[in-house]
Amino acid sequence: MKWQHTINAGTNQSIQSSIFALAFIVFFPLSSFACFEPTKPSFYGTKPIEPTVPYCVNQYAKTHTCDDFTIDSYNNALRDYRSAVQRYNLDLDAYVSKWKQYVDEAVDFAKCEIKRVSSGY
Repeated sequence: MKWQHTINAGTNQSIQSSIFALAFIVFFPLSSFACFEPTKPSFYGTKPIEPTVPYCVNQYAKTHTCDDFTIDSYNNALRDYRSAVQRYNLDLDAYVSKWKQYVDEAVDFAKCEIKRVSSGY
């Protein structure tokens, strides 16, 4: 019997807390207190730098006099560059999405401020 009393006391307290929270929200809606200004997104990405063509490559004639090590190194650098460009593009896409979200939040903020000022809060 003793444990039943403890459970009921906890349940009553939980119900009282829920009722208080509900009454608080109904009588004092959050929008009447403050409007939350959105935070501008930031971007810290760095545009990849294309590797320089080795001196032994003739780009106009599309020939080269390079040794295998130089050509392999250049091809590896190009592969790394392409991967970095793909990551950079994904980062830019995410950044653009964050700006779209920011614009939506800014519109909501402006509407909230208009409502808040109009209602006298």
